Amino acid sequence: MRIRSIKPEFWRSDDIDALSIPDRLLFIGLWSYVDDNGVGLFSIKNIVGDLFAGDMLRDSNETLIRVKEGLKALFERSLIEIYSQDGNTYLAITNWGKHQRVPNPNKPRYPRPSADSETPLYLFNESLIRPHKSLRTGTGEQRNRGTEEQIPPIAPQGARSESESHEPTSEPTRHFEQFWALYPNHDYPDAAVREFKRVLRRTGTERVTLVALLQGAQVLRDEHRDPRYIPTASKWLHDGGWKNKPKPRAQQRAPVASRSQQNLDHNRQVVERALALEQEQERRQQASKELTA
Repeated sequence: MRIRSIKPEFWRSDDIDALSIPDRLLFIGLWSYVDDNGVGLFSIKNIVGDLFAGDMLRDSNETLIRVKEGLKALFERSLIEIYSQDGNTYLAITNWGKHQRVPNPNKPRYPRPSADSETPLYLFNESLIRPHKSLRTGTGEQRNRGTEEQIPPIAPQGARSESESHEPTSEPTRHFEQFWALYPNHDYPDAAVREFKRVLRRTGTERVTLVALLQGAQVLRDEHRDPRYIPTASKWLHDGGWKNKPKPRAQQRAPVASRSQQNLDHNRQVVERALALEQEQERRQQASKELTA
């Protein structure tokens, strides 16, 4: 995430005025999400995790749908470009130089769109969340907003759905997508899916709720540690990482002044005391003259 600026003319732009207020906020948030070249990976779960982590905890499904529809609105109005290149899908801010002037930009991490770039046709036509193959289809009211595909029902906590009557597979579910969007280390996702399902299948005194896992992942994310030093999600789940208490942030010690700086500070204090003494003497002399007058 990067610090960005907003120009005053942004708010009077006809393109921006045509957007809903949530979509304007999403567009501004994407400026911090992309690199200094205005490009980032097109990953809805990463975008949601970086920009709307708190909303995910409050209402994860609504947040995912809202962000997906917002990205679609920005794409249709040509405010962002979404394209595939070299096997990856990227998101680029259109007219990046118009929105941001980045002094001393870092080396670009991702390529800008080129003549070889292609726009994925399936981009906004497929279901946002991949349903488990063996889950039952829901009712007509359980349709994803803007699509005709149904969101599979979720079994109550502690109960087994039809998909859990066998050994857990590595196919992600809606609950796992919520957890994965928050957890800061995205290595070995298949192992994470299997361990995630095993944890939620626990019953009795060992029962674990989805809320506990989401809150634990959020706590770990809020520590802002380097992902390289964060355990993989499968190990974190296996070890019961959601039970860990937040680590207190290390207190920063005040920097010790150099010897030369200490000498300068001492000399300044001597001068200040001398000036104060001189002013006090002048005040007393003036008071004495006024008494004798």
